[in-house]
Amino acid sequence: MHPELGFHVESPSVASRGTSHFNILDKQGNAIALTTTIGEGCVYFIPGTDMQMNNVLGEPFLLPYGLDSWMPNMRLNSMMTPVMITDDAGVSMITGSGGASRIPFVIAQVIAYVYEEGMDLYRATEKGRINVQDETLHVEEGNEIYESIRDMQEVHWKGLNLYFGGVHSIYRDDKGGIQAAGDSRRYGVGEVFR
Repeated sequence: MHPELGFHVESPSVASRGTSHFNILDKQGNAIALTTTIGEGCVYFIPGTDMQMNNVLGEPFLLPYGLDSWMPNMRLNSMMTPVMITDDAGVSMITGSGGASRIPFVIAQVIAYVYEEGMDLYRATEKGRINVQDETLHVEEGNEIYESIRDMQEVHWKGLNLYFGGVHSIYRDDKGGIQAAGDSRRYGVGEVFR
């Protein structure tokens, strides 16, 4: 932490599993978007390090032919999707999310809200989301279709929910203004230092 910046964040609990994402954009336009995960962990630490190996063998989305279809010594795919969008002026948006199979879909929604609907980054991040999982439509409260399909046999999520990931982003608008937003679904924080 940097106490001289007066910036300190603590989550309500210590997490020993799951996925995290962070972004940094500096004044020179250098950018990083990094997603990292421990999944459920596997109790094995790489000798000589404090790094625990991941265990994603329980993620059905990564094993579409069944949880028993993984073959030893075969690398698993990943849903981690850090994104960097550029334009003629350089990096215009960096973003990413934790959230298993929902990661690319929730990131795409935030990007569409910013670039297609013209929302500011905070509103785009906190807007209710939708997701299709196992042929079931999940709709989070705050999305415009939430009320219109209320009577259908779909899954309605009241309020914002961790199920819909945690999209954390930095956005540079056409005038060079910078916005940073951390998704409240994953206790995210966005901060712009001048």
